[in-house]
Amino acid sequence: MKSEKAKKCIDANVNYHREIAKPFIGLEYAIHAVECAEQEMLEKAIEAHKEQCHNLCKGYICYAKSDVHNGNWNQCDSNCIYIKDFINQLNNK
Repeated sequence: MKSEKAKKCIDANVNYHREIAKPFIGLEYAIHAVECAEQEMLEKAIEAHKEQCHNLCKGYICYAKSDVHNGNWNQCDSNCIYIKDFINQLNNK
């Protein structure tokens, strides 16, 4: 899996050294590219988790937020304990 955001950051800030004829990037831009990649991977992991969440029905209705016995169906707002716990686990690693 590649990070498009990191690639764009690198492409926008790459320089070429005349003596060695190879591309290089400054440390601050490299750090920013890594941070962009981390953020993008975090977002993709959260989306993948939401798609596989055992509380979702067809990706829209959240059983954890719905009262199925009374016919009250609520959409997933990504604000339930399952998503929050998953995000906390990702942020702590």
